[in-house]
Order: sequence, then structure tokens, then C-alpha cells
Amino acid sequence: MESLLPMPIGEPTGKSKYLDFQPILKSVQTTWGKYKTLISVSTLVFFIGSSWLFIPWSKFEFQSKPIHRARIGVAHMSDTRGIPVEELPLCNKTMLYTLRDIAGLGSELSYYGEAAAVASLLNYTMILDDSKWNYGKLSDYFDVPPLDCRPPQNWREMPRTLFDNVGLNESDHVWASRDNDGYSRYLLQHVDSRAVETHAVWNLFNHREQRSILPAVQNLHHSVKPIFDAKSDAYRHIWKPNQMILDEVMKLKVELNDKLLAPQNKTSHGTSSAGFDLDSPMARKVISVQFRMGDKIDENDYTKPAAAIGMKPAQGNPHPFFEVVKSYVPDWKTSKELPVLFVLSDDPEAALKMFDEYQSFYPPSQRFPLIVSPKAASITEHGHLQSSFNSAPLDVRKKLATALIRDLTFAVDNSDSIVCSSASNLCNIMLHLRGSEDLIGPTGSCRSVDVRWFPNAMIHSLNALSLDAIKDRDQILAMVPRLATDARNYVDL
Repeated sequence: MESLLPMPIGEPTGKSKYLDFQPILKSVQTTWGKYKTLISVSTLVFFIGSSWLFIPWSKFEFQSKPIHRARIGVAHMSDTRGIPVEELPLCNKTMLYTLRDIAGLGSELSYYGEAAAVASLLNYTMILDDSKWNYGKLSDYFDVPPLDCRPPQNWREMPRTLFDNVGLNESDHVWASRDNDGYSRYLLQHVDSRAVETHAVWNLFNHREQRSILPAVQNLHHSVKPIFDAKSDAYRHIWKPNQMILDEVMKLKVELNDKLLAPQNKTSHGTSSAGFDLDSPMARKVISVQFRMGDKIDENDYTKPAAAIGMKPAQGNPHPFFEVVKSYVPDWKTSKELPVLFVLSDDPEAALKMFDEYQSFYPPSQRFPLIVSPKAASITEHGHLQSSFNSAPLDVRKKLATALIRDLTFAVDNSDSIVCSSASNLCNIMLHLRGSEDLIGPTGSCRSVDVRWFPNAMIHSLNALSLDAIKDRDQILAMVPRLATDARNYVDL
């Protein structure tokens, strides 16, 4: 068994200072519990093959704090202390969660992360079993930090009760699943009332203006920044690429940088690899655009996350993505060197074709150069289909997962801006890894084109707390003058 590096665990947090929406939450449809969004983790324990890998988390509190962007594609120090697991103190409260073999990487991490955040708030040690995960083991991709306590020897078989948000009556040893929304209801209790009211006003404005592009100021309301930051802590704690992933990121970075330098290299026969490393800046500014296709189109047609906040969906439509891109380049019509767009898509050939077609209506000098990562193993013709992925051999699944984690890591570390749709879990992964300072206000370097950030499975759970933009328009309009007095709400009279 690997040696464990003890790390401090904080004290349990006190009663939430946020508004309790429990009566309203009872009416929220549990159907949306099918899609969860990743948030903070206090302590993780991973079952790896026949051995365990334990992950600690410092207890987080929902308090505003600055998050300074740090590169995620860096080497991590390994545990050198060598304290045996049996010498660690016993984990007194545990929550068991098992990674399943049916969902996408982003979706599965989102489900787990939401439960893990609640475990952190209630001082549970999260026990995660990845023995059946359809992507292999977490350690196949990440260097997972160890834990500073040890779970009961029979942590998997011991009697447990379902976590159901029952307060002091909750058991010391609980379990949670994708189909249980108890932890989701608990988390929503921490949403500030200012966000609920402002979201109602934003929804009304979006519907009234028939918007097809989400305003930058609606990406993230300042009052829910603490929850966003807690989720960012969770992502950054887990997202520690191992050396294999770092090597892949470096290969990709050199290859793409050589493409950016291609005009110079034609005459100088040079290459960008000399003296180039993970910390080196790219030869030109890069804007990453995630353009999800495949089964996400059918999913969004069913769940309609954009329509829930009065927006027209951007799925499969290049226009809103390019409009946001151009907002980051005010002089794009006259610029002598436009930023390069790094297109992240599960169907890059189709995405490039759509982007090229869209740009063909502009003069060549106003067209953004497009680059994509090398094509990975292919199991479908038209984007990612989770059912096809699940039936593919494990080695193929791991190759696809490696390419995905590589691309996301590269984009987060090397992009001046990121443009995507928060309807995608992968978009939210990048936003959390970048941090809240890149989303709040009109000048953030990251934008969602059609769906604002939300803390739970789907935006509907949070949106259900707000007044209905159509049925309750008079009540919402009456709130506008009061909310407009706080400039941070970005509500215009």
C-alpha cells in the first residue's frame, strides 16, 4: 500500500448564514438530479484495484476568498513521509459513493462532487470506490493526494443509511448515489437570496429581449461566488495530472505552437520545441472554444437548460460562440494578428467545417485561425455517444479519456479566454479550474454563451427557487429598483 501523507482536517462548519429554502426545495423535481455538477471535497478515499488510495480535503466554508489562478498542468510532489495507514486516526464519520460505469467523465465527477461538498460541510470523510468506473482508475490520470485519517476496515460492507438531508438525525455512516437528491437539497440551502432574486430579474430580461447570447454579467452572481469557489477548490484538488498526462500536454503544446509558428518556420526551418516547456507562453494568443456535439444535442433538446432562463440555445450554432469571441477582440476587423481559436469538440471535423462555413462570409483578414488537437481513437462518426463509449474496450476508453483530460488541461493553462456553454459539464470543469475571478462582471476572461453557472445537476433546481419570469413578471419588475441599487447585481432600470 502506498504511504499516506497526513493533512489537516478543519473543524465542522456552523449553521449556514444563507437563506433556508427548504420549503421551496420540497417542490423541486428530483428528475433533474440525474445530472450533477462537481463541487468541493473535504476528504476523498479511492478504492484502487485491490488496494486503497486516500485523498484528504481541508474543510471548506462558504466564505468569500480570493482565488489566484494557478497552472494545473504542473508536476506534483509525491508523498515522502511514509506514515502507515494503520497509524492514522480513525475517520469517525463516512459517506460512501461509488463511481458508476454508465455516465460521461464530466457527469460522473459532477455527481460525486456535489455529494462530496456536502460531506465536507457536515464533516464526513468521503469514501469513493472507483473499482467499476468505466474510465478505469482515477490514478490512471491524476496524482491523487493521500488522506490523514483511515476509514473502518469494512467501509464497503458496513451498515449505512441513505443521506437524506435530515439534519441531526443523519447517521455517522451514510451512502449517496446518482439517484438520490438529498445532498442536492442540502446544497441549495446555501444559495443566497440575492442570487435568487437577481436571477429572476435576469431571466425576465433575457425573455423580454429574446436573447441568444448570455450577457457576460450573468455568468456568475457575486453572492454565489463562495459556492463556486468551493467547487473550484474541489476541482483543483482532484485535477492534478500525473506524469503521463503532463507528457501528453507537452506534446500537444509543442505541436500546436509549431502550427502557430508555421509561417516563420517555413523560412527559418525552426521549431518551437527548443527551450519550450509547460510554462512557456504560446506563440500567439489563444482563445479556447468548446463546441459540444454528439449526444449532448439530444440531452439539451430534452432538458432545455437555456430556455429555463429565457435564452435561446446555442447548441450546434457557431454564431453565438463567434460573437463572444469577437467581444474579446474589439479590433478584430482591423487586427493584423487575430488570436487563434483552439476548438475543443467531440466531433472536431464537423466543428471545423461549421466554423469555416460561418467565417466564409467574412473577408480572409477577419477570419480567426482554427486549430484542433490530434485526432484520438474514434468509436463513432458524429461526436461522443456515451453508449458507444461504454461498450468500447477499456484501452480505447482510456485513450479517449487521456486525450480529453489533456485538451482540457491545455486549454485552462494556455488560453487567454475560454468560450463554452455551461450546459456542458466539461465547460464547467474549465470554468472552475480557471476560477471565479475570470467569470464575475463584464470583463471576465471566461464566458458561457447561453447558460449561466448553477451549483446543482441542472439549472432547473436553482431556477425553481426564483419567481417565474412569465407568470410573475409584475412581482419581478417590482424588485428591479431595489436590486438596481447594488451595482454588483448588474440590473438596469
